[in-house]
Amino acid sequence: MTRKRLLPTLATGALAALLVASWIAVGPRQLGGRASFAVIVGTSMEPKLHRGDLVVLHEDGGYRVGDVVAYRSALLHRTVLHRIVAVRGGHYVLKGDSNDFLDPDRPDRGRVLGKQWVRVPGVGATLEQLRTPRAAAVLVGFLVLLSGLGAVLGRNEPVGEVGEAR
Repeated sequence: MTRKRLLPTLATGALAALLVASWIAVGPRQLGGRASFAVIVGTSMEPKLHRGDLVVLHEDGGYRVGDVVAYRSALLHRTVLHRIVAVRGGHYVLKGDSNDFLDPDRPDRGRVLGKQWVRVPGVGATLEQLRTPRAAAVLVGFLVLLSGLGAVLGRNEPVGEVGEAR
């Protein structure tokens, strides 16, 4: 391989490796990545986390007191994001930072979805709005409009055959 071809090949390889590493870091767990996502809907974690924040979670080998984790609450039938305040008998004792009471659930490691890795202020509220029926209708309408526009612009008029002059 010549030097002229080597540099673009290396650059392409490095870009591909970066994209794969990024996907593994922040791609959704359901699609092969390591991340889960939570949108803050209440005020129990203020002042650190606010309503509408997006929290990216990563699974960890072990969770400790002080970690902010998400777990599926058996009592509330929803995902809860709170701080571990104690570990007792293989179960976590959790509490919201601004709550004056402990969570009644005591999840074990298997029910913990992950711990807070990154907080993105305000983005969760926007994502939640995109999940509404109105937003879905607008998106479908936009896609239909684009496909119709593509069909109109992509229409080629036949030019006829080019013959050979003798």
